[in-house]
Amino acid sequence: MTPSDLAAATAQALPEMIEDLRTLVELETPSNDKRLLDAGLATISGWVVDRLGEPDGTERHDCGPHGDVLALTYRGTAPGTVLMLCHYDTVWPAGTLAEWPFEVEDGRASGPGVFDMKTGLVQAVWTLRLLRELELPHPSVRLLLNGDEEIGSPASRRHIERLSEDVLATLVFEASLDGALKTSRKGVGLFDVTAHGIESHAGLDPFAGASAIHALAEVVPRIAALSAPERGTTVNVGLIQGGTGRNVIAAQASCGIDIRIAEPEEMKRIDAALHALAPPTSGCG
Repeated sequence: MTPSDLAAATAQALPEMIEDLRTLVELETPSNDKRLLDAGLATISGWVVDRLGEPDGTERHDCGPHGDVLALTYRGTAPGTVLMLCHYDTVWPAGTLAEWPFEVEDGRASGPGVFDMKTGLVQAVWTLRLLRELELPHPSVRLLLNGDEEIGSPASRRHIERLSEDVLATLVFEASLDGALKTSRKGVGLFDVTAHGIESHAGLDPFAGASAIHALAEVVPRIAALSAPERGTTVNVGLIQGGTGRNVIAAQASCGIDIRIAEPEEMKRIDAALHALAPPTSGCG
């Protein structure tokens, strides 16, 4: 078996792979919709069995309001086990498909979840299928699917860590730009900052209050300034909310922050800086 033989077999399977991708994209599996996630996982697990046969081992873990974790193990012909990790949730809200349907044009597929990461799931399953069809030696494969990756894997993380402890390698089939292969990932930190003020009527008693929104507005630039691109550190304040009305001095406001770091020491710096934030406005905390 030569690399060109493997490439030819993959090319022959491409039409089926594209139809599989269409099926997965048209499921719609937003991270915050448990009903759609459960329905999507049921379809995906059935599709995996159609492509690979019944697994030699199955684990499913209830993740409460988040998408469940499913681990399917297929025995190999060589020692050891490799973990193939894929997530089936997407950032796209239900209904996106109606405005942005799956399509393939000029050799390029598009649609909600194509890039992140249903193509990766198709590639993972077909990689194993072709290894088996071509009778190429390979270790056992544990296919691990989680449904909360786009929101930070709060429920699936412990299962991923446990199920990856005994493997030779973990392959994450997340896409990269321009078809490149990802060889590393940044660390992620998710933070919330809340400001508390004193509520008052903006017209009747404007000086009796202290605005949490005004205080937070002064803090946000300080948070953004923690970015250090030269060290691979980026800070994004992606959510902000607060107040109850235009004519009410806000008693509370909060923001949601996404941190990406390339160096572990940077997370310590960011964490310390965020915990040291002090309210800039009198009366707020």
